[in-house]
Amino acid sequence: MQGTIEWPTLNNAKTKVKGNVNASNVEFCEYEIIQGEDDVEVPANYKGQFDNSTSMKGSLNENDPEAAGTWTAKLVESNEEDAEDAQLFQASDVYKGVCYAYGVFVIAYSSSSLT
Repeated sequence: MQGTIEWPTLNNAKTKVKGNVNASNVEFCEYEIIQGEDDVEVPANYKGQFDNSTSMKGSLNENDPEAAGTWTAKLVESNEEDAEDAQLFQASDVYKGVCYAYGVFVIAYSSSSLT
């Protein structure tokens, strides 16, 4: 599979993606920035599973603790008239998702006082 990801909450950044899909799993990578060079970083690697024919969830950047997270996506547009008979990832399908990326941080106290 190949396509694009748009990031409305990141100044409408847009990236190219490519990957593989089978009956139960999806794996893809954001590999090129189309717009928003200051707002997104590539590559970003996604792995996931289909919950059913219209939704999926998974992990992001498993090998990079500072950029790791989880994501979910749900089909919002399809050429198939009957969603139950739809095949996964058909051309022109659109999924809307949320990415929950976690960053690593350290809090260093220089002083502490209670009032």
